[in-house]
Amino acid sequence: MVALAWASGACYQPAPGIGAPCDERAICPTGQTCVAGRCQIGPGEIDAAEPIDSAVADAARLPDASPDALPTTWSTPVAIVSINTNGTESDPSFTADRLVVVFTTGDDMFIGTRASTTAAFTVTALTVLNSTARERSPEISPDGATIYFTSERVVAGNADVYMATRGVAGFEAPVLVPELTSTSSEGDVAISPDGLTAITSRSTFYRATRASTAAPWGPLVSLGNIFGTNPAAPSLTAAGDLYFHAGTDRDLFVARKDGATYATPTPVTELNTVGSRDAAPFIAGDERHLMFDRNGELYESTR
Repeated sequence: MVALAWASGACYQPAPGIGAPCDERAICPTGQTCVAGRCQIGPGEIDAAEPIDSAVADAARLPDASPDALPTTWSTPVAIVSINTNGTESDPSFTADRLVVVFTTGDDMFIGTRASTTAAFTVTALTVLNSTARERSPEISPDGATIYFTSERVVAGNADVYMATRGVAGFEAPVLVPELTSTSSEGDVAISPDGLTAITSRSTFYRATRASTAAPWGPLVSLGNIFGTNPAAPSLTAAGDLYFHAGTDRDLFVARKDGATYATPTPVTELNTVGSRDAAPFIAGDERHLMFDRNGELYESTR
C-alpha cells in the first residue's frame, strides 16, 4: 500500500494556489515559485492580495536574515610579544579596527600601532599624556580620536579622570573631567563604545551617563556591591555588559546588563588560570575580541 500511495503521489501533483503550501513534489501555477514552503509570485515577492503567515513571508523575503550567533567559547590566549617587555604591561584598550592599542608599562602609558591585525605593533610612549606621577587605565575610543585615563598628578595616591583628544599633530594635552572625578580615588575608568556611559571604580563600580558626546556627564551613581572582592578594571560592550577583574588573586568576570543594574557576575572560565593573575580586561564592542593582563604581560583572545 505504501508503494501504491507513493506512485499515486508521483503521478498526480496538484497545482497549489498563491500562498499555498508547496514542496519538491508540488508544482506551483505558472508565474509562481515555491519559496520557503509557499507558492509566490516572482523571484521573491509574496502576492499581497493573498493572506499568508507573516513568518513565511519574512522568510521568503529575507532568506539570510538569521543573526550571526556569537560563539560561546574564547580561544586560547596568545601573548602579544611585540608589546610585552621585562616590565609590567597592563590596562590594554584598542580601537575598533584593532590596529591601535594603548596600555601601561609601569606608571606610564604607551601606544602601539600596526598595519594589520596579524602584524607586530610598533610602540611609543604617550609622552604628552604622561606625567611624573602614576597614570593608569587608558581607554581609547573606537575611532582612536579620544583617550580617557586616570592620573595621580595632583595628589599622590588619589587618581582623577582625564581626557585627551587627537589633533593634527597627535594627542593634545589632557584635561580634567570633573564630572567623573570625586574626592575619592577613581582607580579606573571605562567608556562605552558610543561614548555615552562611563564606569569608574573605587570599592565598587560607579556609572555616569550623558545624552550625547557633546553633553556633560551626569552624576556618578553606585552600582552596588554585587561584583565580588576588589572589583576593578571595568570594560563595556556595545550592549552595556561589563567585563572586569575581581578576587584576591584576580580573575576575569562578566556581568550582563539587567535593566538599570547588572545580573550576578560569572567568571570567564576559559581565560582564567589557576595560580595566575588574570586582570584588566578590555572587550571589543561586539564582544568578539578581548585583551587582558596575565601576570604582567598582555594577551589577546577571540571568539
